[in-house]
Amino acid sequence: MRWHSRRITPGVMGKWRCHYANDQPPFYQAYAYEALARAEAAAGNRSAAQPYLEQARQLAGQVAKAEERELILTDLKTIL
Repeated sequence: MRWHSRRITPGVMGKWRCHYANDQPPFYQAYAYEALARAEAAAGNRSAAQPYLEQARQLAGQVAKAEERELILTDLKTIL
């Protein structure tokens, strides 16, 4: 028996990541939105990627450790 009958798209997986990351520190939340932004950008949906990218940047600003903050900000620069 199959556990689902529909194909799970990257966008759906990314939204699940954001949902489950809500209880996590900002570093992990930022990477959840980074994944959504990257998926939309890879699919050619630049306008759809932008809100996720902005949310990831906002959350990155809340990351306390400078090294972790720079890691996420560096990765975000590679999108779009």
